[in-house]
Formats: sequence, structure tokens, C-alpha cells
Amino acid sequence: MVRSLRQERPDAEAYSISIAQDTNPGSVASKVIQALSLPNGDYSVQRNGIYQDVLGEDHLSPAPPEQQSDFKPIWLVSGGGRGVTADCTAELARRTGGTFILLGRSDVTPWPEWLPLERDLKTLRGLLARNSGQPGMPRKPMEIDKYARRLLASLEISNTIASIEQAGAKARYIQADIGDANQLHTALQDIQNEQGRITGLVHGAGVLADGTAESLRPEDFQRVFGPKVSGLENILASLDVNSLSHIALFSSASAVFGNEGQANYAAANEWLNNVALHLAGELPATQVKAFCWGPWQGGMVDEALARMFAERGIGLIGKADGARIFADQLLQSPHDQIRFVVGDDWGE
Repeated sequence: MVRSLRQERPDAEAYSISIAQDTNPGSVASKVIQALSLPNGDYSVQRNGIYQDVLGEDHLSPAPPEQQSDFKPIWLVSGGGRGVTADCTAELARRTGGTFILLGRSDVTPWPEWLPLERDLKTLRGLLARNSGQPGMPRKPMEIDKYARRLLASLEISNTIASIEQAGAKARYIQADIGDANQLHTALQDIQNEQGRITGLVHGAGVLADGTAESLRPEDFQRVFGPKVSGLENILASLDVNSLSHIALFSSASAVFGNEGQANYAAANEWLNNVALHLAGELPATQVKAFCWGPWQGGMVDEALARMFAERGIGLIGKADGARIFADQLLQSPHDQIRFVVGDDWGE
């Protein structure tokens, strides 16, 4: 959050200070005061001193050569039915096979038999408006828009399942709100009783609620932290984490560098980065990776954002490259490399 604030208010003094556990509050307070006398930056206060947090080598790694994996896991993928997570999931299915349980909030709305297949939202809305006399069809513009978006979301989920199955794996979509701990626990217990114990986790769920740091409301933070933070906590509480051979968390480059207008999103993703480090320490036998993604082609990047990135000289990650990088690093990178900043230059 502070890294984003520095971009929005370059004239302000903005610090972030991470405090390690210490039994001596006076010593901690003294070190915090000392840190505030240092140049603007991000610092860690520990028992033996004050350390500046800088981008380290653990954030960067070249992609290793592709190899085939011989294990057949049961993957749980939050947000895996749509977007860039779906692209990564399909590539993972090609590499590992196994079973993929996709979690998402969207319901699956059947495509009407009389409606031609159409993937463009504006064109689809027009088709629905011209056929509003069909039984059960919405008539008001707002209702037509919502229905069109549900249809496109369902189509994307169906295409993701088809891609996974074409890769030789099994797939099942479960509609569940990962922010609802009780609902999620029940859903995961039922699916594991049926399919077996989950052995791999990909946490890709996320939403945006952008705005400058000073304009963001508590609910704007909660909207973003809900799926990223609370959702992951609920998932981990519902699984036997010792059975997980792989954990992949979808973070963002904004967590490392900050991003103007995304203080809440940057903060939520930096929380994921720190959780990855914690899980790697607690689960030494598990491959734990946090992917600090740059902007993808598609995903949350619309035409306006794409133009903005182009003006700033920031290239977009291609879908095929991003999916390949994800599978390479999750399955094959050295065990002690946990966080990765991924940009368009990885695809070269």
C-alpha cells in the first residue's frame, strides 16, 4: 500500500515498517523511531537491528527447460474457471493430468437453444434485446446486460473444462463463495469424499476496486482482501495442508513495486507473498510459489489499460507464454525460489 502511495504522493514521506515478534516493547519502539529517521523506504525491525526491504534475487528466476511430470494430483483451483487462471490451469492439466476442481462464484447458465453462439458482449446484448419476447428472457436493459454477462461467464467456464479434458485430465466446476467459510468447508469435504484428498492448490481468485489511497474506503479494501486474503485463509483451513505437494498463489507485480490507484490490490498481494514465505517454512516438502504477475493480454487488462501500459513502455504477457511460465516454475523451479516477478521479457 505504501509503495503505491509513494507513486501517488511523491512529495509525502511514506514508510512501511514490518515488526518481528519481540518480548521487549521498549526495544521495538526505539527501533521504529530510528527507522523513521532513515530515508523513505520499507524496513523490517528485528531483534538484532533494522533492515531495509529491497527487491532481492528471490523474486527473479529464468524459466527452466520443460520436463514432463509423472504424478497425478487432485488440484483445487480458486478462480480457475475464467481468465488467466484458466489459461494456466489448462497448461497444468497438459503437464500433470489428474483431476481439477475449479471453484468460482459464477453460476453456470445454460445457453438458450435459439441463441447463436456469440462471444462479444455488445453484440450479445443486442441479440438478447431483439429477442426479449422469448420465454423467460429479460426485457429491461440492465437485466439484459446482467444476463449477457452470465452467459459469457458460463461459456468461458465450459471452455475451460473442455480444455482441461482435451489435455487428458478430469475437470469439475463447483460454484462456491470462498469468502463463506462454512459453505466452502462443506463443499470441499463433499468433493474430497467423492474424489479423494486434494494434493495441489492454485489460488487465483481476485477482484479490483481501484482508487487513490486517500479515496479508498474500508469496503474497497474489504472487497479486494475478501477473495485474496480471507478466501485463502478459508481454503487452507478446509484442507490438510500436509497433503499438498504444490501451492501456487497468484500475486501481482504491484505488490513489489506499488501501482498508482491500486494501494488495496498491492497490499492484498503483498500479503500473499508473505504467506508464501510462511508456508514454505512450515511445509518444507511442498513446492510453494507466489507469482507476482505483470499485466496479461486479456485478463483484467481492457483496451484502455493496454494503451496506458504501451505508453509507459510496459509489454503485456502473452497468454501462451504466461501459462508456460506458470507451469515451468511451479513444477520445476528450485525449491527455495518462492517469489517471482513475471513480465513480458520472460516470453523472449
